[in-house]
Amino acid sequence: MTTAWYYEYHEKGAFPHQQELCEAVRWAQCKFNLDGQSRVSPTHLTKMPTNPLTLRLRTLRKNMGQLNRAINHTNAEIKRQLDSQYDKNYRLPGMMRSLHLQDSVLKTGGAAIEEVVLDNGKVIIMQYDKVHFALYEFFTNLGSILDRLAYEINLLYELGDWVKERLDWRRLTNQHYLNKLNGKDQNLTKFIQAQKSNFRKIHKYRNRLVHDSIISADIETVGFPYRFHVYLPRNPNNTNSPMDVDAIEFCRKAKADVLKLLDGSYELMLQHLQSHGTPPW
Repeated sequence: MTTAWYYEYHEKGAFPHQQELCEAVRWAQCKFNLDGQSRVSPTHLTKMPTNPLTLRLRTLRKNMGQLNRAINHTNAEIKRQLDSQYDKNYRLPGMMRSLHLQDSVLKTGGAAIEEVVLDNGKVIIMQYDKVHFALYEFFTNLGSILDRLAYEINLLYELGDWVKERLDWRRLTNQHYLNKLNGKDQNLTKFIQAQKSNFRKIHKYRNRLVHDSIISADIETVGFPYRFHVYLPRNPNNTNSPMDVDAIEFCRKAKADVLKLLDGSYELMLQHLQSHGTPPW
């Protein structure tokens, strides 16, 4: 029997209903399955399925790692330099007042950098583009995850012509399609309505990245010991918005929110299948 590839294998407990629903749909004599493969016998599919949501979620986790590494590598270097420069027993905030950020005209592989200059003259470089690469990929991929969920809901519930009228997340959460979904599954509709507010700002960041190519980000040293923090604008659509949204904290919450949305939706769709029979409904 062909083995599918599910996110549960990579992050235990994060998305436990994915395999259950996919397998229930796959072997329910449907004209489609959520892995995007066709069944050729009772035990085999056309080829090894790479579940689209699993692929996107694994990429999302990789993007989080890239963002963490882009920041944490610099923080580790600052700590190493300070530990070698000062006796830990006598380190005081006033001894590091010359620690500061400065714009740099230097280039690293063609990319602009930020510098931290310690009071011993040691320069620590943060390659600025690595942060933007990670943020761009994170938010565009997260938007793709939401669009894929909308596509799968449309497959199962037939809210519109799934070839001519392929629903993305924005259209699914439009009141017209929520009303259509509500006529078929009130529990799933209520769940999506309760969750959709979590993704409004995510979509604002995503749209700014897709349409404008970049989000403004400040890199600052805050508190003692000094560390890098990357901040996003409070309102991505306002160029004068305060830069006070911690990028890592926001991305961690966004990842948790999307997993909650996916697993909750899959659980409700599985319940609907058990009570209403084979989809489409």
